[in-house]
Amino acid sequence: GVSASARECDNPEPKDGGRYCIGQRKRYKSCNVTPCPATSEDFRQFQCSSYDNVTFRGRLYKWVLYSGGEAMFPDLHGRRLQLLY
Repeated sequence: GVSASARECDNPEPKDGGRYCIGQRKRYKSCNVTPCPATSEDFRQFQCSSYDNVTFRGRLYKWVLYSGGEAMFPDLHGRRLQLLY
């Protein structure tokens, strides 16, 4: 994940030639960087599969991760998806 912080340096506001804070106003920091176990499901596939039991256009689909190129809706990302019966 990523955490972010920002500072405005406007309390009190600089007056009479005063200057705003020196340095970065926004900072970003990586967090939870411990590698996942090799047996872990890809979080993107997990997100996709969470819709497997949700009706779309009157049917159920097995949603799969697509990570190449631009999406081509309405062909559902250019892939035929397995219809669940």
